[in-house]
Amino acid sequence: MDTMKPQYRTYVQVMLLSLACVILIWLADAVLDARYTSQTLWQSLLSLRPHEYILRGILVFLGLMVALESTVLWEARARVRRQLEESEAKYRALFEAAPAGVFLELLDGTIVECNDRAAEMLGYTKEELCGKRAADVVPPEIAQTFPAFVERELRDGWAMVEAKAKRKDGSIFPTEVGTRLVHLAGVPYVVVYVQDITARKEAEMALAAEKERLRVTLRSIGEGVITSDVDGRVLLMNPIAEELTGWRQEEALGLPMDQVMHTLDPVSREVLPPGTLAVLADGRPKPLERYECVLVGKDGREHVVLETIAPIRDDAGRALGAVVVFRDITEQRKMEEERQRALRLGSLAKVASGIAHDFRNYLSSILTNVSLAELCLDQPAEAREAIRRVRQAIKLAQSLTEQLLLFSSGREPERRPGNIADVIAGAAELATSGTSVTCRLSLPPDLWLISMDVTQMNQAISNLVLNAVQAMSQQGVVDIVAENLFLPENSALPLPAGPYVHIAIRDYGPGIRPDDLPHIFDPYFTTRPNGTGLGLSVAHSVVQRHGGHLTVESIPNQGSTFHIYLPAAEPASSTTAAPIMERPAAEHQHRVLVLDDDEALCISLSLALNYLGYYAECARTGEEALARFEKARAAGQPFHAVIVDLAIAGAGMDGKQAAQQILQRDPDARLIVTSGLQDDPAFCRYQEWGFAAALAKPFDISDVVRTLQHVLGLSSRTQLGG
Repeated sequence: MDTMKPQYRTYVQVMLLSLACVILIWLADAVLDARYTSQTLWQSLLSLRPHEYILRGILVFLGLMVALESTVLWEARARVRRQLEESEAKYRALFEAAPAGVFLELLDGTIVECNDRAAEMLGYTKEELCGKRAADVVPPEIAQTFPAFVERELRDGWAMVEAKAKRKDGSIFPTEVGTRLVHLAGVPYVVVYVQDITARKEAEMALAAEKERLRVTLRSIGEGVITSDVDGRVLLMNPIAEELTGWRQEEALGLPMDQVMHTLDPVSREVLPPGTLAVLADGRPKPLERYECVLVGKDGREHVVLETIAPIRDDAGRALGAVVVFRDITEQRKMEEERQRALRLGSLAKVASGIAHDFRNYLSSILTNVSLAELCLDQPAEAREAIRRVRQAIKLAQSLTEQLLLFSSGREPERRPGNIADVIAGAAELATSGTSVTCRLSLPPDLWLISMDVTQMNQAISNLVLNAVQAMSQQGVVDIVAENLFLPENSALPLPAGPYVHIAIRDYGPGIRPDDLPHIFDPYFTTRPNGTGLGLSVAHSVVQRHGGHLTVESIPNQGSTFHIYLPAAEPASSTTAAPIMERPAAEHQHRVLVLDDDEALCISLSLALNYLGYYAECARTGEEALARFEKARAAGQPFHAVIVDLAIAGAGMDGKQAAQQILQRDPDARLIVTSGLQDDPAFCRYQEWGFAAALAKPFDISDVVRTLQHVLGLSSRTQLGG
């Protein structure tokens, strides 16, 4: 019986119960039968009529079944009633607790039921609302749309719309209405859900107003603005951004930022990576600082812009995207360049005035002393002194020219190990010549050698000493001290650790004003009426090119001290200079060809060389030099050396071409290049061009002879003019 269904098991139990009742009645009748006294119980039972008891059993079974079904039916009805009550309570709770107003209406709009929220929303009691029509709680213009609304409900079974509602006090407010058609007990009803969306509408209006303010702001500001999502794709652009990039917002939406913002490095012209992805990738909370770049528009136009990129994050710090703000500074840069150009022109005018003043003085000195030498031809001592002063004035003019060349070309130094003490002594003598200033030198004999370009370093030291002399008003004492110094690691100076030569040049003048101190190494800066503003800037540049450092300290009314730090090469070895202005043992033993388009220089140089025992010929053009060279070779009297000026005026062969032609004819020819343009590759790297030596203009005859002796193997010393 355990495997039977519950209802079948109940029926079997009732049948067994009925059978038991019939058997009990049967036994009772048998016992009570009068014949039982004279018969056995079994005989009494068999004497009774069985069909009567079967009928009784059926009646008992039916009675029990009726009672059972009545009980089951009652329990079922009670259970259904409880379920209905629970369901009604549940849905009543949901109905009343719903955040929206809920109405139950007939198809004609009559309100049958509503929840508390609906009554509260409209300002009525539930009793007041029930029985009203829906048209009574909406504005008239909304009520006119009800027929179409009901038609859609009947067709689709539901509807959703935004509509105005009217409170009991007559005020109007926005709502969102949803309806659904239901059937209850065969009667069609409409369930209406009404949500007050006043707050949402106010938020939407505020958001729309904020968007409008943002739109107006973005349209009004003079900077381009582009926003992107977390993948670096464009979301928004303002009109300035559209104008500068050449992209309309509709075209750019969804495109990668680097496609719309195509930027280049302003110096290298390399394409810059998209900064938005970098800002988002590294999670930086702060914006990327403004940096200058070139923005290439869709149409190829270029704008110089200042760009800032910042991440956009929510309150939790999660990245939502990035914003790029950029400002067109093209015109600003042009104006700045014009201003700088005007400043340079003004500075150049000032420099030119100072240079003209100095050159006038030098030329006046030269002319005066030449005239004096002519007058003193019968007095050799006086004539030689006048010529010495001419040479000194020329040296000063040469020094000024070298400064201009150093400053304008920035030529890298041709460094060789040398004794800086000799340079300091020579510069001090030259700077104090003709003044009442005395230089006190402290130059130890074991001073380390410096790897230097002697010409450039002499210029730098001379400028610093001359500055000190001028600060002393042409009288007083200038102290120059040099020492070996080993800089340790982490020194305060911006120099690597190692051996250096430290030179201190101190004057006792009025000092440098604190306002002027940061600018004294600036080009063209000068505090003197006739100064060029080149001396200290050239000195600073030369020291830096030699891997050194130049600083200054100054105390008002106590003077200034310039400190020079130059990397040492190796311990200095003493060298003894030998006289070079001597005639060769046999006159006209060596033949020299001079190619220069300056007639005066050609004549004076050839005369000087002839006087010193050389045989010299001049050529004014490359073609003439080549012809003379060929003629001498054909005659069996070739030139031992050829001095070639690079810059030859005219449309013919220049110095480089002439030199190449000579070397093609005679690869063993010994050529000396000379030029006033020391940044020419043929001069800077003369050996690569086939020259044996280089001689910088302006030069003295001693420089020419020294170079010739080196090239011709007459002396073991190297040329000094290269």
